[in-house]
Amino acid sequence: MWRQPNVFVILVRLQLRSRQTRKAVWDKQQKSISRFQSRRRRPLRARGVTLRRFSEFINSGSRMAEMLMSMTMAQAEGLRGELRRTSEALKEAAAVSEPLMSKLSSAWATKDRMDCLGSGPALASAQYAAAKFVEAAGIHATPQDAEEFHHLNYFVAEPQNVPAILFAPSSALSRNRSLELIDALDQLGRPKLIITDASDFTSSDDLLLLPKVSEAFAPIVHAVPASMLSAFLAHRRNEVHYRGHTGPWRGAQNAGLVRNSKLELPN
Repeated sequence: MWRQPNVFVILVRLQLRSRQTRKAVWDKQQKSISRFQSRRRRPLRARGVTLRRFSEFINSGSRMAEMLMSMTMAQAEGLRGELRRTSEALKEAAAVSEPLMSKLSSAWATKDRMDCLGSGPALASAQYAAAKFVEAAGIHATPQDAEEFHHLNYFVAEPQNVPAILFAPSSALSRNRSLELIDALDQLGRPKLIITDASDFTSSDDLLLLPKVSEAFAPIVHAVPASMLSAFLAHRRNEVHYRGHTGPWRGAQNAGLVRNSKLELPN
């Protein structure tokens, strides 16, 4: 005889599985970035969003999608499984990124401007990278959508002195536009770094090949070379992160720019 399922029991089981999944993801990601922390580098973080919090967003979102029946349990578990596997991709990304990031930091140490480019989820990678270059190395870095580049920063003066980093997952819908952008960078004589996941994506010599993950999770892996390059550049330029909150930047001490801001409510 068919029986009405106990909704309360189902919800409790889902919550327990969610906690176990979050803990497993967190443990693996902590191990994968331990090499950064052992060198006293800052954890992978941008605008308050850590990898752990991002993982919790994915887990919570997929769980809610299951409960609302907008996603099957198999689809949600597949999403969470892929998220867990990014820990291996992070370790591989760290190994392949370090030599090139060290080399680029030497070549770009005197550059004071930089463009970080991407489309779709990779635009988040560009925004993260630009934030790290500003915070760690004091470089005026601009994040920009890859399409917008052709209308705006394509025209900057002295292009040979403005490096560009393009985040370009090979499976992205913007693949063809990214290839056109690489040609434009070459024509301009811009120093560049192409970060992708397919060896046949471009013949460019300035290529960093990362392990392939889905486009949605690519920004997690992109955070590795972005963090490394910003740390190397800060070292080469003898820059203190956030300028040490001293001198002209002393207003940022103890988060004063935020904590001392008045909240004004309408009458």
